[in-house]
Amino acid sequence: MIFPLDPLKALLVFLGAGLADVVWALYIRRAGEGRAASAGFLSMIIILFGAYITIEYVDNHWYLLPAVIGAFIGTYFTVKADKKNADNIRIARKLP
Repeated sequence: MIFPLDPLKALLVFLGAGLADVVWALYIRRAGEGRAASAGFLSMIIILFGAYITIEYVDNHWYLLPAVIGAFIGTYFTVKADKKNADNIRIARKLP
């Protein structure tokens, strides 16, 4: 077998990495706004996702592949959505 991966486990690693990056983006925003409790809660979630991902690829390094792809996609779509939201807010503020 070229890629000895369990498809369900690979999907969970992919989703975990993607969601971790979404939470990272939210964490950075909350910390920058000085919202300590919210940022602290999000940092707990980041550690949980990170721990799960790490545990899965320690025994099989092939799980790094879905983790890396999930991280890219999570960050990409979060930044795109955040930019769209910021653009909509700017447009709404210009309206009379």
